[in-house]
Amino acid sequence: MVHTLICPTCGATNEQTRTHCFACGQFLTIGQGLPEAVRQNRTSGFALAGFVLGLCNLILGLIPFYGLIPAAVGIILSCCGLGSVSRRGLAIAGLILSCLAVVMTLCSCALWSNMTYPG
Repeated sequence: MVHTLICPTCGATNEQTRTHCFACGQFLTIGQGLPEAVRQNRTSGFALAGFVLGLCNLILGLIPFYGLIPAAVGIILSCCGLGSVSRRGLAIAGLILSCLAVVMTLCSCALWSNMTYPG
């Protein structure tokens, strides 16, 4: 198993045996850089946030126009959270819920415009 380190300057993945970052040339000392597991846990927060926004968007999607911005943010956060190993399912669920909220919001906008301006 090859252990990797993340360069604190540019974020590139380096083998643990390297003394300098291959991408930016930053000198890597012992204990410097982040193990791969720590980097993957950072993205799990995005996965959770995308899922929570996806759930909230199910309610906001019923209100015309108000669900589009949170749904877009939910889609972005869920896509960022797809790199998480431990919470990949939450990221996928958040992505699906946010996309569903976009469809619901567009449908509610269409219904609202038909009720406001019939004909």
